[in-house]
Amino acid sequence: HVHLPPKTKLYRGGHVVIRFALGGCTNRPFFRIVAAHSKRARDGKYLEQLGCLDPLPNAHGEKVAGLNLERLRHWLGCGAQLSRPAEKLLGRLPYGHIFGHRQHHPRDG
Repeated sequence: HVHLPPKTKLYRGGHVVIRFALGGCTNRPFFRIVAAHSKRARDGKYLEQLGCLDPLPNAHGEKVAGLNLERLRHWLGCGAQLSRPAEKLLGRLPYGHIFGHRQHHPRDG
């Protein structure tokens, strides 16, 4: 039995998803990695910000991402699903295996 935080109980007819929320400005995107209700708009309200991602390479050719692994693990334990881009990002991380199982989308078969 998994205890859901009070915030997730307020929503009906959906689930919590970990996804990217677009920020930044024209030609300079920036993403927040958030736990949000699946029915909310991409850049709308979210339950909690879990990290951030700068998709443009810096001066050293690196794309920078920051994650709160403890909170990410918490939301996955509460049944949150990963969006495809978030799942792809976590798969690239050297510590991606610490999350145990991988979430698969039904349309992937």
